[in-house]
Parts: sequence; structure tokens; C-alpha cells
Amino acid sequence: MNLKDRLWIIKSHIFEKRNRVLMIVFFFLILAILIILAFHNFMSYLTHYEDIKPQNRNLYIYEKLNENQIEQIKGINHVVFVSNLNYSLYFEIPEYNTNEQGIVYLSPLLEKDEITIKDGKNLTEKYDIICPTKFYPHETFNKDNFIKNIIGKEVTINRNTFQIVGTYKNTEVGNSLRDCYISEEAFTELPNSQADYLRIRVDDTKNNEYVANELNKLGIKVSNPKYPNAYEGFEYISLFITLLILFISFYVIYNFIKKKIRYRLTTYSILKVSGYKNKEIYKIDLLENLILCTICFILATIFFLLIYNLVIYNINSLTEGMVTGEANLDINYWYILLGYIFTILMIWIATKYLIKINLNHSINNIIRNK
Repeated sequence: MNLKDRLWIIKSHIFEKRNRVLMIVFFFLILAILIILAFHNFMSYLTHYEDIKPQNRNLYIYEKLNENQIEQIKGINHVVFVSNLNYSLYFEIPEYNTNEQGIVYLSPLLEKDEITIKDGKNLTEKYDIICPTKFYPHETFNKDNFIKNIIGKEVTINRNTFQIVGTYKNTEVGNSLRDCYISEEAFTELPNSQADYLRIRVDDTKNNEYVANELNKLGIKVSNPKYPNAYEGFEYISLFITLLILFISFYVIYNFIKKKIRYRLTTYSILKVSGYKNKEIYKIDLLENLILCTICFILATIFFLLIYNLVIYNINSLTEGMVTGEANLDINYWYILLGYIFTILMIWIATKYLIKINLNHSINNIIRNK
């Protein structure tokens, strides 16, 4: 039997009562799956996002140290940079017409894998600078005031002229819309930027506590020995909830498909008498369920997108993260596709198994067991 013939058979009863009930079930289950997958993705992102943020790899010392002590700190394992320079500086862009003088947060690009260049190139010259793709330097955020097409523009910072040679996606790093990178050489030469603290950059947040302990051995007190990840462990909790929801979804799908197949046993018996094999009946039933699932998936996805945007844009803490550019809260469409794939797999497994156990009997037994 070809696809056209299967569709002709399905057409006659595609929206019968049992299928309408099944569509309602599919809609709410798919919506639940999309929501829980989005939640798991969000919690996973927050967990790793806190660990990768460069600012969380900084330790601060608020006491006067001599040169010998600073050299000892530089020799501690996992310490990649030590500086008493301030990274918040005023700057000007001649081509950007504004009466406000912008503020930029400067950091030396110490590790090449800290950022992935999206456009342009990496630092090659002393006065090169890399800024966020959407660069916004002012105190009051306005989504329409990003500095667009910034590659090639010159930036004057404390009388030094830097050229923007590349951009990076700041949400992948956990930086704000004002965080730019310059060479270590240029950073150490910035004038009038002495801070009243010593900043120590550690290679990984997991090593913060080790470095702090080593500093304590030297008699140096650290103000923030360990950065607490408030979301640590939430990823595993969300994974457990996700697996539980998927299991419940399969159980519900299995039972509703089971009821529909048992309701149609007389129809399937007629098809078997007409010469149809179990394999053909299975393909007809599976195709019908997939059509219903796809319709419900489209409707559930539209509803999910409305719910997601309503939640994201109406929770202050999330909205702030989106505006400042420090968090990537865009919808992960891979997880929407994954929700569809999970549902299809559940339907396929349930249909294949139930057709097999219900139709692998004589026609008399099938009708008797109805």
C-alpha cells in the first residue's frame, strides 16, 4: 500500500471522537515537554554561566602590598594575572554623535579561548580593541542606541587611541555590553587608572578557593575567597524533573493509544480479512498518530512561545540580564525540536508495541478480546 492509499483511509476518520481526545492529550503533553525542556536548558545555562563569567574568577585584596608580596602572588599556581589597575574608564568615539561620554570596562585578553571572535580578528597590535557585537557604553540603556558596525572605529581612552578590530558575543562569556578587551601591554600602560585594591585573575572559578588558601599562607587576606554559585545543583534537579515528566508523558500516551487501538479492533479485523497485514495496519495507525501529533506540536509551540516571552519579559531580574547583555535568554529552538523528537519516539514505541500485542492473534480472538 502506498502513502496515498494510507492517507485515504486515515482521511475518513482523522477527526473522530477518539482522535479529538488524543489531540487534546498530545497538545498538553507536548506543551509540558517544551516547558520542562526550556526549564532544564535555562537551569543548565545559569549553572555554567556563573562558572565561566570572567568577573567571578577575580579575587580582590584591599590592603597595601609591597613588590615582593605581589611577585609571590604571581608565582601561585592557577594565578594568570595580577593588577592594581582600574578597568572602568571614560572614552570617546568621534563618529558616534552624542553629548554623553561613554564608559567602557577594559580587561586584558589573557587567554585566547576566553572569547570567540564573531566578526573581525583577534588582537594583533598593541592598541587593538575587541568589543561586544552590540556595544552600548552609556549609563541609561536604550535598545535602539547600540553602536552598530563598530569594526574599524577608533576609540579614545585616556588620550590613547584604540581601533576596534573585532567583536565577540558577550552572552557566551557572561560580560556586559560595555566589556571590551585590549592587549595586556596596553592595559598595564593605561595612565591615571590606579585602583585601591589588587585584582587577581584565576584560571577557573573552581580554583578560587585554592588560590585564596595560598594567599592566607602568605598572610594576605582575600575579600572573596570563594564565589558561591547560587545555581549549583539545580541542573541535576531540573534533569530529574525532566526525566520524570517524560516518563509520565509516555505513560499517558501509551494508555490513550491503547484505548484507541482497542476501540478500533473491529475495524482492524475487517482490514485483516480484506488482506491487510499487521505491518500495513501499524503503518496506517502510526501515520495517523504522527499527523495528529504534528498538528498539536505546531499549536503547542505557538502557545509555548507566547508563554516563554511573557515570562522572560515580565520578570525583572531576567529582563535586566537581557538588557545589560550579560545573559542569553533567547529561545533555544533545538530544545523545541528535541521535544517533537521525544514525542514522536514515544508515539512510535507505543503504537508499534500495542499493534503487535493486539493484532498478533486470530481474527476471532481479536474481536472476542475487544
